[in-house]
Amino acid sequence: MEPRYDEILELEKDGLRHFCLNKKWGLMDQNSEWVLDPIYDEIWELEEDGLRRFKLNGKVGLMNKDFDWVLDPIYYDIEVLDEDGLRVVKLNGKVGLMNQNFELVLEPIYDRIHGLGEDELEEDGLRVVKLNGKVGLMNQNFEWVLKPEYGNVCFLDEDRLRRVFLNGKWGLMNRNFEYVLEPKYDYIEELEKDGLRQVSLNGKVGLMNQNFEWVLKPMYDSIDDDTCYDDSLINVELNGKYGLMNIQNFEWVLKPIYEYKICVNKNGEKVVGLNGKVGLMNQNCEWILKPLYDTVCFLDEDGLRKVELNGKYGLMNQNCKWVVKPIYDDICELEKDGLRRVKLNEEYGLMNQNFEWVLRPRYKEIKNLRYDKTRGVKFYNDWGLLDENLNWMGMGAIYGSYDELVRCFSNH
Repeated sequence: MEPRYDEILELEKDGLRHFCLNKKWGLMDQNSEWVLDPIYDEIWELEEDGLRRFKLNGKVGLMNKDFDWVLDPIYYDIEVLDEDGLRVVKLNGKVGLMNQNFELVLEPIYDRIHGLGEDELEEDGLRVVKLNGKVGLMNQNFEWVLKPEYGNVCFLDEDRLRRVFLNGKWGLMNRNFEYVLEPKYDYIEELEKDGLRQVSLNGKVGLMNQNFEWVLKPMYDSIDDDTCYDDSLINVELNGKYGLMNIQNFEWVLKPIYEYKICVNKNGEKVVGLNGKVGLMNQNCEWILKPLYDTVCFLDEDGLRKVELNGKYGLMNQNCKWVVKPIYDDICELEKDGLRRVKLNEEYGLMNQNFEWVLRPRYKEIKNLRYDKTRGVKFYNDWGLLDENLNWMGMGAIYGSYDELVRCFSNH
């Protein structure tokens, strides 16, 4: 085929292929004959119901398999059919719903209708609908069960409650649309695994149980469990300082006097910040590495930890003794072949597990190219390739970019 097209897409399941010519799209069959001339702004893939969306002169319509219009191109957009057999259509900046007979079941007067591919229809058949800037809920008969008076209405949480936003505040409703928490809170989080829920009131955060009783009064700046491997611990911020609290009895494990969120690993070790520096505590909250460092990482798989001091990196063993002094710009994790990328004076090299250079630091970048241990290396502005023995491949050929290097060797 003569190379004169702007773009050609892969063959579709109906044996047709999309071609773009002079910025317009058409369809060809497998004999490279036009079945639809290239006059369309956009052509979508064939849908499961045998229809296809087309955009013509900036408007969208639907054609059947015989390329007859079943819905004239007058719409701004038409979405894929929902599970419930409905399709969202957009006209004059508003949206409506159309059934499979192309009849409007909701006139296009709404700001937004949530449907499949965006937010699925709820299991109880309710749909979030926005009208004149306010949100409500409709049932499957398209009747309002919650009038559009809200700034936001969330889908049901796991505990079968629904968060609603009214007049700048959040509340909770049950499935009967009765308030179990009046809308007076700054925010209400989803229920956690432990049966607790974060709730903010007057700019402070606390925890409520499933009976909506405060188990931790709203007096804290923030509460976070993402940095703790131990589910029984939470980071709590009070007056700009962080501490650790046991969520089972709400007693302090570490009082809130620390400057950063406290990270806890599976061994109970804690990375803790104090006076602008970072140190390490053991399971008993005793210092095993005093807070003198810029950053401290947990142990890697090889039993070493990366530590930053005065802007330079080194490695410590499990006893917090230096095995590699902090003189490097960066030290990467150990790779599968037992080598480690190390940066010195802004250039990368490779060290073995005895911390001996096997590739001197002279490269701007080193990347693993494939699973067979080949590596791409960047020197000046060009890329080359090293084999698993760190010898040059391809007769020392050089490439202008990493992508060019990958394309070349992916064909080998």
